[in-house]
Amino acid sequence: MKKLFAFRFSLFVPYKFLRDSTGQTSRGDHLPASPGKPLLAPRSSLLARRGYTLVEMIISVGIFAVIVSVAVGGFVRSLRSQRQASALLAANSTMSLVLEQMAREIRVGKDFCTGAVSACSGNPTDYLSFHNGQGAEVTYCPATEPDGTHTIRRGLGVSGALCSTDSRFQKITPDSINIRSLSFLLQGNSVGDLRQPLITISVGVSPKELGVDVSELNIETSVSSRVPDS
Repeated sequence: MKKLFAFRFSLFVPYKFLRDSTGQTSRGDHLPASPGKPLLAPRSSLLARRGYTLVEMIISVGIFAVIVSVAVGGFVRSLRSQRQASALLAANSTMSLVLEQMAREIRVGKDFCTGAVSACSGNPTDYLSFHNGQGAEVTYCPATEPDGTHTIRRGLGVSGALCSTDSRFQKITPDSINIRSLSFLLQGNSVGDLRQPLITISVGVSPKELGVDVSELNIETSVSSRVPDS
């Protein structure tokens, strides 16, 4: 009965007589809510806590999709460019090794008109025949393999006209590259011209890596024979 009377008495205490636990007069902000009447939040706080509308969500998703598509497209193009650059470097390095192998044999060679009449006239030809340091007739020529790719072959004691069909010709280029063009230009091979034979080799090569679209890479080198004119 005393608790009920105290509760009812507190409801009718004037506003200015309310005190907090420290004994100081307090404002009416700490008054308990009236029974059956919940406290209402201010309108400004309700507006601050409201969610996104459907239109705002659609616009946000659209902007996000555009940004992602642009970023992914740039990343894919960057990867493609990197693959093309790597394929070109690999093809250039591989073909340089093949040309160095040919140059070592040409430097100690002689009789560069053997089996290559067109080369003796000073015009470019697609094959080169000569005698190497051991006296054997060597021929370098382009060939078409059974799978349709183009390579460079080396043959001993056989004409360059049979480069693609004669089994005595062995492929010297790896499967990672495709030979687009090959030509030899012979200069200074005439007897008594006081010039050492000079052979200029021009080759067009492209990588065979899947998914890489690279144009032809042209490489050229000149090799001078160390054997004096006979």
